Amino acid sequence: MLDEVGPGLFDLAPRSGAVAHPLARGVLLRLQRLVDVEEVFDLLDELMGEARQLVHVLEPRLAGRHADQLRVLAGLVAITAPCGAVTPVWSIVIGGVAGVLVVFSVLFFDKIKIDDPVGAISVHGVCGAWGLLSIGLFARYDDAFLGREDAGLIYGGGLEQLAVQALMLVIILAWVSITTGVLFGVLKATIGLRVSEEEEMEGLDAAELGLEAYPEFGKGSQFA
Repeated sequence: MLDEVGPGLFDLAPRSGAVAHPLARGVLLRLQRLVDVEEVFDLLDELMGEARQLVHVLEPRLAGRHADQLRVLAGLVAITAPCGAVTPVWSIVIGGVAGVLVVFSVLFFDKIKIDDPVGAISVHGVCGAWGLLSIGLFARYDDAFLGREDAGLIYGGGLEQLAVQALMLVIILAWVSITTGVLFGVLKATIGLRVSEEEEMEGLDAAELGLEAYPEFGKGSQFA
């Protein structure tokens, strides 16, 4: 299922509003059904966020122009897919890795001149892919989609689950590339993909909404 925190097509997750009965196995069995499924998801998400903050404190070189919110979101995206299959400890690891990974990913795409001002590719693509693959490494519980417990590599599950996750990643990449390629091809041939140079300089927030989304970076600011 698609991640609810953003539009990334990589953020596959074994969760929905109806997981409270047949899917309540993995984590819930370990908690002896004392905790609601959504509470478990919320706990893992919170632990991941704390991990991202810890990484920021321990490695100040990852600070700078990249906003804290970006790393928080990266960790949330990364834990979405494995949240029902991993332990709280591994959720911290997964979120922490994503908090570091997103920074270097953004720098990489900036360097190769990919126009992604909000870091969407890095957050929902790169970190979403990391979360998808992490199931094959750290899966401890059967969240009713793995078919077995201890499927992760570190639990002796072998490479089978990791191979399945890698195959899913390839399928997603192929699907997204084809469908978006067709979509943007049609848009380019009809209404075009770019606005005018004047609108680029002014900002689409001003052209479309009549206001500035980031006035501190607007004309006359110290950041302009």
